[in-house]
Amino acid sequence: MEMQLTYEPYVFSEGVGKSAVGAITLDSVLRERLPTDPKFSQTFFTRLANRTSSLWDVSKWLDYGRKSTVPCKNESLAQGAEFRWFNQKMDIVMARVSLRQACELSKLTGLLFV
Repeated sequence: MEMQLTYEPYVFSEGVGKSAVGAITLDSVLRERLPTDPKFSQTFFTRLANRTSSLWDVSKWLDYGRKSTVPCKNESLAQGAEFRWFNQKMDIVMARVSLRQACELSKLTGLLFV
């Protein structure tokens, strides 16, 4: 069975960024290979997966937090539990801090909280 995972760009705001990464990846492969090269597609999709798989993982891990989700083969709803726990704790913290504090926290951690 073929599976398809789609982004929820209005929830995660990943649409433009993902498109840019795809375009840059395609450009880099086109600079090395002709589209008629038998390894062209494999090279492109391998590189794209290396660059964007974390986006797929985050979406899947958040979905796995819902009991109604049917996990992929050889996976369980427990997958991504640490990420969901951390994300939930950060939501609580960020609800209690001011915009200024969030900016400072972003600088300290390198994560975007604003």
